[in-house]
Amino acid sequence: MKTLIAKYGGSCDGCGGFVTKGSRIQWNPQNKRTYHPGCAPSNDAKADREYWKGAAEASRYLAEKEIYGEALVDQWEMEREMQGRDW
Repeated sequence: MKTLIAKYGGSCDGCGGFVTKGSRIQWNPQNKRTYHPGCAPSNDAKADREYWKGAAEASRYLAEKEIYGEALVDQWEMEREMQGRDW
């Protein structure tokens, strides 16, 4: 693994979360995959998936907040939470 600065935006091959231009990434030259720092595959894959799923949601929230504004994104988050509830 090599630690680099992302030249382009994209997604993490470990968690599927956003990788923003200028952020630190880990790049595997053998399979040409990129990861968030610490998101590369490990021995405890289930714990990694659960952790990075949360990290991907946080990354998505921050990216959407930067584009659309905090008020609108907070409203979307509340709607997403309510969709999963059975009233």
